[in-house]
Amino acid sequence: MRIIIRAVLASAALCAIFGQAGNAADDPGPANPPPLPPPVLAPIYSWTGIYMGINAGYGTARLIESASSGADSLSASESGSGLIAGGQIGANYQSGVFVVGFEVDEQWSNQRSTYNLFGTTVTDKVVAFGTARVRGGIAMDRVLLYLTGGGAYAVRNVAIPTASVSVQRIGFVGGAGVEGLITPNVTLRAEYLYMQTLDDTSAISGAQVTSHLSDNIFRVGINFKPGR
Repeated sequence: MRIIIRAVLASAALCAIFGQAGNAADDPGPANPPPLPPPVLAPIYSWTGIYMGINAGYGTARLIESASSGADSLSASESGSGLIAGGQIGANYQSGVFVVGFEVDEQWSNQRSTYNLFGTTVTDKVVAFGTARVRGGIAMDRVLLYLTGGGAYAVRNVAIPTASVSVQRIGFVGGAGVEGLITPNVTLRAEYLYMQTLDDTSAISGAQVTSHLSDNIFRVGINFKPGR
């Protein structure tokens, strides 16, 4: 009888052990945590499109001139500087990191110089200028580095105490700049331009004066890009 009881208890113990092992094997364990959502990336900015804006800055002009009056002649280089302001309109096209575009601008200017010409005081003032330029550069998402160049014109007012003459000449312009995004449709830029006009000959105070203008232009601007 004792042998039977012991056999029954041993069988029950074995069943309990193997039952627990089976339950442990069937238990999947703790559930895996849910996958994290993918990071949200800001969209890459595109410089393609039309824009318009305003600008202001400072110009340092230099007048290279030669004058003759009878048997007398002279050559001189006169410097003048002043504030500038104006507006621009243009368009860009972006392919990959490369950006090309075209821009025109019109500027008011207060650059002036005063010099003596054969005993007569002459005031030479750049009253307006404008450019038509191509632009090309590299975009680093929301920052654009660019070179620019093209044609230009300038209007000068040359005055003596008794008269004045308006001088209008065409020329060329080149420079570089950097532009950055402020909001999805507003950009801010800083730009340097070098402009030079072709020679012009005018009669001033009885003398024949041949001159051309070179101008270093430093300006900042803000552009608005509609439709974004």
